[in-house]
Amino acid sequence: MYPYPQGGKLIHPDSVASPRVVKAVTELVKVNAHPNRHKIPENLPTFPVDHSQLKTVKLGEGNKDFVLINSSGDTIPTGIPIPARGKTVKAIQPLPTKALPPAFKDALTNLQYFDVDQGMGSSYLSSILEDKSGNISFGTLDRGVSKYDGESFVHFTEAAGLSDNRVTSILEDKSGNLWFGTQGGGVSKYDGESFVHFTEAAGLSNNDVRSILEDKSGNLWFGTQGGGVSKYDGESFVHFTEAAGLSNNYVRSILEDKSGNLWFGTWGGGVSRYDGESFVHFTEKEGLNNNSVWSILEDKSGNLWFGTQGGGVSKYNGESFVHFTEAAGLSNNRVRSILEDNNRNLYITTVKGLTQISPLPASPEGGEVFAIQVFGTQDGLKGLDFYHNSALIDSKNRAWWGSGKGLTMLDLNKFNPSAQIPQPLLKQLDINEQFLDYRNISDSLGNEIAFKSVQKFENYPLNLELPYHKNHLTFHFAAIDWAAPHKIRYSHRMLGLNDNWSNPTREAKADYRNLPYGTYTFQIRAIGASEVWSEPFEYTFTINPPWWYSWWAYTLYGLIFLAALRSFSLWREQKLRKEKEQLQQKVEERTGELKKKSEELEHSLEDLKSTQSQLVQQEKLASLGQLTAGIAHEIKNPLNFVNNFSEVSLEMIEEVRDEIAKILRDGAEGAGGAVRTSRDLSVPEAESAPEAESPPEPESQNSPQNAISEILDDIEANLKKIYEHGSRANGIVQSMLMHSRGGSGKMEPTDLNALIKEYVNLAFHGMRAGKNPINVDIQFELDDSIGKIPMIAEDFSRVILNICNNAFDAMRDKLTEDGRPETAASYLPELTVRTKSENGTITLEIEDNGPGIPDEMKDKILQPFFTTKKGTQGTGLGLSITNDIIKAHGAILEIESIQGEGSIFRINIQN
Repeated sequence: MYPYPQGGKLIHPDSVASPRVVKAVTELVKVNAHPNRHKIPENLPTFPVDHSQLKTVKLGEGNKDFVLINSSGDTIPTGIPIPARGKTVKAIQPLPTKALPPAFKDALTNLQYFDVDQGMGSSYLSSILEDKSGNISFGTLDRGVSKYDGESFVHFTEAAGLSDNRVTSILEDKSGNLWFGTQGGGVSKYDGESFVHFTEAAGLSNNDVRSILEDKSGNLWFGTQGGGVSKYDGESFVHFTEAAGLSNNYVRSILEDKSGNLWFGTWGGGVSRYDGESFVHFTEKEGLNNNSVWSILEDKSGNLWFGTQGGGVSKYNGESFVHFTEAAGLSNNRVRSILEDNNRNLYITTVKGLTQISPLPASPEGGEVFAIQVFGTQDGLKGLDFYHNSALIDSKNRAWWGSGKGLTMLDLNKFNPSAQIPQPLLKQLDINEQFLDYRNISDSLGNEIAFKSVQKFENYPLNLELPYHKNHLTFHFAAIDWAAPHKIRYSHRMLGLNDNWSNPTREAKADYRNLPYGTYTFQIRAIGASEVWSEPFEYTFTINPPWWYSWWAYTLYGLIFLAALRSFSLWREQKLRKEKEQLQQKVEERTGELKKKSEELEHSLEDLKSTQSQLVQQEKLASLGQLTAGIAHEIKNPLNFVNNFSEVSLEMIEEVRDEIAKILRDGAEGAGGAVRTSRDLSVPEAESAPEAESPPEPESQNSPQNAISEILDDIEANLKKIYEHGSRANGIVQSMLMHSRGGSGKMEPTDLNALIKEYVNLAFHGMRAGKNPINVDIQFELDDSIGKIPMIAEDFSRVILNICNNAFDAMRDKLTEDGRPETAASYLPELTVRTKSENGTITLEIEDNGPGIPDEMKDKILQPFFTTKKGTQGTGLGLSITNDIIKAHGAILEIESIQGEGSIFRINIQN
């Protein structure tokens, strides 16, 4: 039974379904463990072994008829009969058991059995362990434990000190003590001399113990049936239950992986991984095939294999699960134990047999490939209902399995599955469900069928030709595999009819009914215990067509068709001639109507073109009007400066006059003369001075003369401001004139950032000077690395104006339509203009926080004459012309909008 290399997953993809791969959930839920610690009572009950109940047999004494046969076949005299219970019992080494009747070669020649006849205490084995001394202990479901040293059995039962005769798990700790988990009596520790029982009264969480493990730190873990897991450190118990984070309190298997993580297989809660701090649960939701896990194995590659109760085996590599079920070749989906031998072969026991999974070289497509072989009673197995925990590969490379029919042992050192590939042969061919002897065929049938000869030693014709009504064929075939004939399966196909192989079956015949005429090749292949498909056997034959499908029949059909076609053609020509005359008359009538309608359409087209030109001109005038309004607003600010400073200058001149008048008034009072007003400043100061000259007083910093000088300086500064802003007004006027004249239409290097600033501000002031102005917060985020780029500045400025004006209109609509007092106070219109340069592309974005563009309008806003403005406020040409200008610059316009939040107009320019 050598593994066969097949593509897919486990066995040949034509015969079974491929295993299902389920991605494991990476974000697993972690549950903190909060164990309760239970102190063990100081005085545990100790049960000494009653050695008086154990009978030691000395070889060679007594009756010479009582003998044992060792593993080599030698006869050893014992002298006395061997009691069956409670004593040391010499084992009768079983002989290999033939798997098949003598007429066939045995499939497995190295199977051996132990049962009560050979000295076992019971036929129902539920656990197996090999200790450090090489002894093998077998736990039973009703008779305690049987220890086998290779020559004899020693039975430990309740009478010998065991807490319960139903032993479901066995462990040997690092100190050499044996621990027996029982089904109702807790755990019994045996040190070679006496038993110590640990039950619920001693701190164990439950008396039904199904699995035992000793971790790397020397702690013992007991998986119970309903009490979760109890950890024993030699002094006290710590209980892990559902309340502490365990997925389920029914724990059937425990494993410690190479990283030190503990894995608990539960009955209904999947698998719980415990890293010392928290639990991680793997269930069907995370990719496991079934939530009842009865056995766990870590293979030599670090993969974990979970045997489930109903879901087959799930392989977990840390990232994903691969499921092996009955559909993939497993003997049954209810798995009891998993073993791995030195060659990385897996042996999986179920309730209905033994399955071997062998790794094969990776397929050309990549991924792992496995071969599956199933062994049953026909292969030599005595019992198929294997038990949980009852599997072991011992130090001598022998596999032991316990079932409901005793103990089965397979020597893996001598195990060599069959390598023979069965070769199929065609044996007999039936026609229309009749057996025919082709060597003695009747004359009547011989006139209908034709063949060259008959195959030697078989009964089928070569180069067979059949009439069309002899089209029901039954093929009988056979193949030989002396090692395991019961495992031969066949698959067939009929090339020319169906290229797909049939599902493998043990039936050695294929039936094909109502085959159409043609040439066919029947192929048959076989597969046996080697699990390798044979080369296909081929048989070619022909079914002739009926006379109405012959060549001369097709010739006759062709002549009849040509004659009918000629008759139809003559009739058709005559009919078409009449229809042509009628059609000619209708054409003349319709031509006159079409000419009249054509003239009407031409007139309508001229009207449409005229209307379109007017609308385009209207859009141009509207843009020019907004530009003019903006320029007027720009001129208004400098003129305000002119007016304000002029007014201030007049006031300062008045102050000069007042100061001079004050000086004159003070001088007049000192001289006793009349007071002169500031209007009489034309009179020289020397005439009003007294005749008596007084010595001149030195001028102080606060003298009227200095004040007059400062005022005159301010006047001079104000006049300079007037000149500066007057010049600015002149520049704005010049810009307006240049824009109204239009540009040259040539691409010229242009400072994009400066152009954007100028025309965004121009659009803003135009809006402010127009009807219903609003306040807008304008933000510039311009990339200074962008220099001058070639463009038509006059045209591109119009793009900026149109987009900004649309943004202002949209934000005005949002402010006015939703403008309840509280809404208007919370909404501030914002316009953000940004530029950036990336990978040779310059991007201009104009973003507003207006109401956004509805989805149903996004594809329409660039169409000519489409507008959302009310009445005659817009023509629908603004964005269409804008898009045309952008395309003329080799750029692309993108629009993003979220209704209720705003819009972004993005222009990508290739630099």
